[in-house]
Amino acid sequence: NWFYWMINFGSFFSTLWIPVLLKQYGPSVAFAVPGILMGIAVIIFWFGRKDYVNVPPSRDNNEGFSQILWYSLTNWSKKIRGEHLFDVAKAKYSEVSIEGSKAVLQIMKVFIAISVFWALFDQSSSSWVLQAEQMDLNVLGMKFESSQIGALNPLMVMGLIQLCSFWLYPMVEKIFHTTFTPLKKMASGMFIAAFSFVIIAVFQYLLDSGMKLSVAWQFVPYLIITVAEVFISITGLEFAYTQAP
Repeated sequence: NWFYWMINFGSFFSTLWIPVLLKQYGPSVAFAVPGILMGIAVIIFWFGRKDYVNVPPSRDNNEGFSQILWYSLTNWSKKIRGEHLFDVAKAKYSEVSIEGSKAVLQIMKVFIAISVFWALFDQSSSSWVLQAEQMDLNVLGMKFESSQIGALNPLMVMGLIQLCSFWLYPMVEKIFHTTFTPLKKMASGMFIAAFSFVIIAVFQYLLDSGMKLSVAWQFVPYLIITVAEVFISITGLEFAYTQAP
């Protein structure tokens, strides 16, 4: 949670100020500033190199996921009813490697779906920005750039991380008398994300019909997709770390 909070702390300021630099000084400065800051970050990271635990890579024992998958597929006929596909490989590979490959396969199933979520999520920095250009960018007496509206996402993430961890997740478990597992969180996030695009579609229909809308209306879909992000992204990082062999 703290790792993700810090990412969005930086993202908020960059999303807010880079469009201003682009407008006032052009793309050379707008690209240079994050490039310089990334260089500084790399230097800081390099100075801390002695504080990290460096585990040397293990030798390739030819018992990786791809080898076990290939062996199992090419020896499909030897599979016994009720067995896992990879159990066929027990004739050649170790039990540890086979169990690890089974875990990788399960993780892959989950992350295929998460890839679809990110494909949709990144529309918020493309098609949603184009929609914002069609809307009234004056909010509370301030004129915003269309690409600045995306700063709502990291700002909301920083608040929602705490809200979900200490209030929402425990409340859901208490109401439904069940453990809100990582898979349940990620599945819920998928449905929540889809709803945000329904709202964006309604906005676009109204805009195409000639109605003038304030960009402040985009606050609603940004809030919804940010909730989905917290459900999926942070949980997905934790899920991959704990489930990977």
